[in-house]
Amino acid sequence: MMFVGVIGLIAFLVFLVLMIIASIKKKPKKMLFIGLIASIVVFGIGVSVSPTNNNNNKVSIPTDTPSSTIVAQLTDSPSGTSTVEPTVEPTAKPTPEPTPDGEGDIGKFHVAIKDIAMSQDYEGNNAVIVTYEWTNNDTTTKSFWPTLEAQVFQNGIECKTPIMKIDGVGSDGLYTEIKPGVTYEFKVGYTLDSDYSEIEVEIKEMFSFSSNPPVVSKTFELQF
Repeated sequence: MMFVGVIGLIAFLVFLVLMIIASIKKKPKKMLFIGLIASIVVFGIGVSVSPTNNNNNKVSIPTDTPSSTIVAQLTDSPSGTSTVEPTVEPTAKPTPEPTPDGEGDIGKFHVAIKDIAMSQDYEGNNAVIVTYEWTNNDTTTKSFWPTLEAQVFQNGIECKTPIMKIDGVGSDGLYTEIKPGVTYEFKVGYTLDSDYSEIEVEIKEMFSFSSNPPVVSKTFELQF
């Protein structure tokens, strides 16, 4: 609106100037007509080039969604709120139970605890002779010890292998090497720790990095 007012003022000044000129030249009617036409032209040009409504240059903000709704949407899901994830408890690896039948695989080897025979050592102490069997399923020649370890327990106490042989049976079979695919049977004598009527024989790996190494075991009732 201010721009149109300025154009109107300019048109009036043009008209006024032409009227002054008309009075000087004593041609009032002619100059009056010319001044009127010039004022109308100037005014028309000014209106035609006036800037458009400022509303056309404004970015319209939709009012369909009130500000209160926007605030509500923001506060419904605050950034500080965290979803409680269900806690997954790690499953504990069960400790392998010793095979009760006295036969199974340990690593690349198949082992078996066959039977026992009662005897006495060179000092006259009660002793037992255990028969073992194992198969080398590895790709190289192996001996039972130190790859595997055999132990005999009586009342929870390990029975020792005497220095002297028991009925001609020593511990030579533990160190006998066999080729891949070969099954070998051997015997080992142990001096009993007490008169407890039960022994437990176990076979396991000599060296294992597993927290639950496999164990093959068998329990025997003793008859003195």
